[in-house]
Amino acid sequence: MNTITRHRPVITRTATSVLIETPECGFCGHTGSVTLTADEAAALQDGAPIHVAAPAMSRSAREQYISGIHPDCWTELFG
Repeated sequence: MNTITRHRPVITRTATSVLIETPECGFCGHTGSVTLTADEAAALQDGAPIHVAAPAMSRSAREQYISGIHPDCWTELFG
């Protein structure tokens, strides 16, 4: 399986996008996924932090990429 970083398996790759599996959410126990453009995925692979590689991605999606915490779980816990 292709990976973007050491622990982010690629679920699906097309010419323009990459679907990445996120870590297990510490609150609900489920994994999830985020979609990146091919350019964003390449920037991550080259070592850019997620906020630099995908600046247009929502904060909640970036947090899910980093920690696995789903946006709904975060809202339920922290408002």
